[in-house]
Amino acid sequence: MEHKNIVATIYLKDGMAVKSPTELDNKKDVLELASVYDDSGIDKIICYDLSTDDEEHEKNILAIREINRNVQVKTAGGGNIKRLEDVKKFLYAGCVEVILNGSKPETIDLIKEASARFGSQKMLVSLATVDFYLRQRISFKITSTSF
Repeated sequence: MEHKNIVATIYLKDGMAVKSPTELDNKKDVLELASVYDDSGIDKIICYDLSTDDEEHEKNILAIREINRNVQVKTAGGGNIKRLEDVKKFLYAGCVEVILNGSKPETIDLIKEASARFGSQKMLVSLATVDFYLRQRISFKITSTSF
């Protein structure tokens, strides 16, 4: 049996989709883009919050909630996660997984806390290099990892 896992990414700025973290000017309707991905057979959408303040963060969380209400594709969310409350917002918006930045040493405690509270199967850890993971592997254990 053949298995595919095609993942698309939507970068969110002011509740709208942008091309990349460095190209923020050309904004598109996030729901329209998610619908195109849904119709194209994508298996998962990763939604990255590029917000710079709490008000914008809330707009992006609402955009993720709208995606999850209107398309069948599962979503994972990340970006601008500084506390356990941020993890909860992504999960309550309908994300099946939350992506935490494992390359930041200050995030390690949050990864442990979020895994204990919501389950390690709902936590994804993004890494710039695997060296960080190998060094930290001794200090924390995540039973379900995705790389």
